[in-house]
Amino acid sequence: MRSRKTALGGTLAAVTVTVALVTAWLALLFAGRAATPSADRFGAAAVLVEPDHEFQSTDGGNVTRLPLDRPVGLPSALVGHLRGVEGVRDVLADTPFPARIADRPAGSAPDVAAFSGHPWSAAGLTPFRLVAGRPPEADDEIVVDAATARAFDLRPGASTRVVTSEGTTAFRVAGIAAPDTPGTSEGGLPSRSVLFVSDPVAARLAGTPGRVAHIGVLARPGTSAETLTAGVRRALDQPGTGVSARSADTAADGGATQVHARLLTGDAKNRAGAPEVGRPLADATLVFGLMGGVGAFLSVFAIAGAFGLALLNRAREFALLRVVGATGWQIRRMVSAEALLIAVVAAAPGCLLGVLLARGLRELLVTRAGVPAELVVTVGPGACAAGAGAGVLLSLTASLAASRYATRVRAADALRDADAPARLVTWPRVVAAVLAFAGATALFVLAQHLGGEVGVAFQTLVLLLLLVAALLVAAPLTRVLEPPVGGLVALLGGATGHLAHLNSRAAIRRVAGASAAVLLSVAMAGEVVLVGSVLRDVTGRQARERTVADRVLTSADASVGLPHELVGAVRAMPGAEAVSATRYGTVISRVLGTPDVLPAAAVDPATAERVLDLGVRSGSLTALADPGTVAVSRTHSGEHGWHVGSRVTVTLGDGTTARLTVAAVFDRSLGFADFVFAAPALAGRTAADLDDAVFVRAAPGRQAELDAALAAYAEANRTVRVRTGGEFAADAETTLARNATGSYLVLGVLVVFTALSLANTLVVGTADRAREFALLRLAGATRRQVAATVLLETVVAAGIGTILGTVIACVTLAGARGALTGTIALDLPLGDYAAILGGAAGLSLLASALPVVLTLRSRPLAALR
Repeated sequence: MRSRKTALGGTLAAVTVTVALVTAWLALLFAGRAATPSADRFGAAAVLVEPDHEFQSTDGGNVTRLPLDRPVGLPSALVGHLRGVEGVRDVLADTPFPARIADRPAGSAPDVAAFSGHPWSAAGLTPFRLVAGRPPEADDEIVVDAATARAFDLRPGASTRVVTSEGTTAFRVAGIAAPDTPGTSEGGLPSRSVLFVSDPVAARLAGTPGRVAHIGVLARPGTSAETLTAGVRRALDQPGTGVSARSADTAADGGATQVHARLLTGDAKNRAGAPEVGRPLADATLVFGLMGGVGAFLSVFAIAGAFGLALLNRAREFALLRVVGATGWQIRRMVSAEALLIAVVAAAPGCLLGVLLARGLRELLVTRAGVPAELVVTVGPGACAAGAGAGVLLSLTASLAASRYATRVRAADALRDADAPARLVTWPRVVAAVLAFAGATALFVLAQHLGGEVGVAFQTLVLLLLLVAALLVAAPLTRVLEPPVGGLVALLGGATGHLAHLNSRAAIRRVAGASAAVLLSVAMAGEVVLVGSVLRDVTGRQARERTVADRVLTSADASVGLPHELVGAVRAMPGAEAVSATRYGTVISRVLGTPDVLPAAAVDPATAERVLDLGVRSGSLTALADPGTVAVSRTHSGEHGWHVGSRVTVTLGDGTTARLTVAAVFDRSLGFADFVFAAPALAGRTAADLDDAVFVRAAPGRQAELDAALAAYAEANRTVRVRTGGEFAADAETTLARNATGSYLVLGVLVVFTALSLANTLVVGTADRAREFALLRLAGATRRQVAATVLLETVVAAGIGTILGTVIACVTLAGARGALTGTIALDLPLGDYAAILGGAAGLSLLASALPVVLTLRSRPLAALR
């Protein structure tokens, strides 16, 4: 090993980076699962009872669980029933409702990101304690938390306007409260502001009479959460309660008529008390799962490529060992021992690098992707041990696979093949490549049938299968592509280019190893950058074509929408010709035969087509005025073969099943919805009874009048934001990019990983040719000629890899565009593509030039020793 320092360094680098990647992935995954809000609304409760927020379907024994927008609440009579459970100190119910202060913050106080309203009786769940004033009693009284009071300069007796589902109403501040729980500061919860009203007002604003959303059970001193949970579960399962209790991780029959309740304690309860923190953490954890899957795939090929190249350069050494009597088992044992030593040495620096990578990626996710700061990376021995174990396992497997042929053939054949390989690829590899290509083809066709964002997601699988196929037969593909690429280099490079062409043709395996690394980098970067660019481009274009309104009113706070009274106010404004509101939600329908959550929207059938152009293919949005009808996107209707008049079954946001008739099929669903209903059909079935956007069309020649009226309204109601149609469409593209930032950051790490593998492959492949360079120098070649030859050989390898990587990237690009638009077309973003090619070419040349320069600094005779 001391005589092969370059190959040793290359394989050591590959294993180190792989260990780092696995360690970072597991560290982030563990952190995502363990992260909990620093403080939440249910801090005082030992057990939280809430309706199951998930729809459950059982198909053939497989249980599918999907989130609901607005599950049916628990009977309010349960509060009294649970007070009789042994060990219970108190039982408090919460009926939250959307609410936000409509006034502007005082002075330079920062705006508050999220609001919610609650009954005053639920204040003890945190608990909130009054620090000034008294509880709310009258219908127009509220209590605000101390942080909100400071931000809006509110005191007991002050008046403020509050936006709720009933509109914008004036309330008088009766008191100010502050949370009395660890993890809070500044007089409020860290992730949201809360306000309290009297219990009757809260029940009215929540719109669920006789039902509550949460029941917190407070324990007596000395009562454990486990004992209390068991008692509460027994009480809920008693006949006549109308509730069936189950643990959060146990499936239940989704078709039962009872309300299924789940009992939460510990971290699960904390996350339920701060969903604005818990949901992003759950989404981030899913992204980490993606990182692990794709990263494992890349790690296999990175280590296999490193060991394959290192052992390829030792083919003659192995052949000579066989000739002098070494058995195949002895060579395999030697190679395995070397691989094990490399993996053990790489474990410590790999784990350290993984810790740094995990923490660095965490900082980027928090600052750039909106992941909550509660994601704290603490790398334990489990992640490091798993990373080191992965390094050992992959190293041993790769080394044994790479040395398999040299240790199985006869000694004479091994010596002959070391100079002139008899075959470039084995039949099992060809069969595996054909199967992978067939799988990619089938998935590509299926993605076009599914369409939409589901079809785009399938392109990642298409990419991975095509990479498997190409990498398995990289050597034959290189032999096919080398003549045209090498011939072009020879034509443009003169005598040096001709020599580079001959060297490449004589060393197909070496060139294949380098081109495979370039192929991997170009294809991965192309899929991440180009497919993401297409998704944003098509989404933005559909949003622009869909929005024919002149102005769009949206909420300044995503946690609270727009009251429906706004529609009437805008219709009364001078210059308003057409006004229509949209409310977003979800429904559950089948995708690939499995229930899945799809976006839905509610519109006014009478006015929607005057402000929105959904690209209706058949039917009409006005037909949605008929009860029991729905409009369906082209992509989803195409999967099921639905058309106007078809009968479809979906599950609505409250868990009820609806049998509907298709009234229209439309094209422009990206960034909008796959199902469109009339507003009454989704009333009470979305997360809140508030509109998400109000579209306004101006009468001819009266745009200025309308703008003035809208500006005055927005000035008086700070929760409303006025956008032009173009700005609203651009917001859809921006929102998509922002939501995908976390995925792009994680995939970006994997692209960097492939780039490091590329650099490592080229450095090792070039540095191990020191003896060849010395012979050229002794034959009369100058340093410049040798360096130029090597760089032109790199151009040949990079050209082959770029061609193959571009083909694969273009397949996924065309597949993504076809899934989104229904037409398979190649519209290559030239700027992004040029950046990818420039990066791959620059890295390839730099990785080849550095070892050449270092090697050529020594005297030729010294290199031959």
